[in-house]
Amino acid sequence: SKRWAPGKIFVRAKNVTQPGGKPIAIQDKVDAEKKIFVGGQNLRYTGKLQWYCPFRAFGYVDMDEGFDTAGEKVPKNIRVEKAEVNSGGKDLPGKIKAIQVEFGIWKTQKGEFRAYNMTLPGLEPITVTALEHRSIVGSEEFKGTVKENWWQQGYGKVELASDTAVPDDVKAKMKKDKEGKPGNLVYYRTVDVRDNQWLKKGQAVRFQLYTDDKGIG
Repeated sequence: SKRWAPGKIFVRAKNVTQPGGKPIAIQDKVDAEKKIFVGGQNLRYTGKLQWYCPFRAFGYVDMDEGFDTAGEKVPKNIRVEKAEVNSGGKDLPGKIKAIQVEFGIWKTQKGEFRAYNMTLPGLEPITVTALEHRSIVGSEEFKGTVKENWWQQGYGKVELASDTAVPDDVKAKMKKDKEGKPGNLVYYRTVDVRDNQWLKKGQAVRFQLYTDDKGIG
C-alpha cells in the first residue's frame, strides 16, 4: 500500500520518551550485550572526520592524540560505518568531510577497531541543520510549485507563488535572476521532503523556508 495519498490524514507521535521524559535507548542496551568497547560504552573520544559517504555506507575518522585506550593498540585512523553515524534518524544528503566529531570505540570479533555512535561535539547528531547552520524563517508556511526534481542528485527547485511576501533579509539571500533582481526559485533537498514523498514537476506544495551557509532553501 502507498505511504501517502491525497486526502488521507495521518497521525504521528512525536518526542516519544519513557515515563518522566527519560530517553528511550533500546539500541544502547543491545550494543552493551553484543559489543566489546575500548574503555567502556560511554567513554567518548574526539577527532576529525576524514570523510564519510552515505552511498558507500562508511568513512574514516582520525582520533586526536593523547587518549588512554585501555592498553589496546588502537590506530589513529578508524573506520566508521553507517550504523554508527548518529544523524538523528535522518538521512545525510551526501559526502561529508573535515569536521570535528566525537565517538566511542568498539572492537570486532576479528580484532578490528570501529568508531561507535559518532556525533558532533557535545553528542549533537550529525544533521544537515547542524552542518549548514540552518535557521528556520519564522513559523509561516509558504506556497509554491515544483519546477525541477533531480532526485538522483538529491535536490530540486520550487517556484514561490507569485503573491508570496518574503522578508527582506531572506530576499537578500535569494539567487538573483538575469536582471540582478531576487528570483523566485528556491532549492530543496530530497531529505527534506516529508515522508519521502515523490514530487512531480508542476505539483503544488507547502513548505517552510530556512537560511544557511549557502543561502536559502
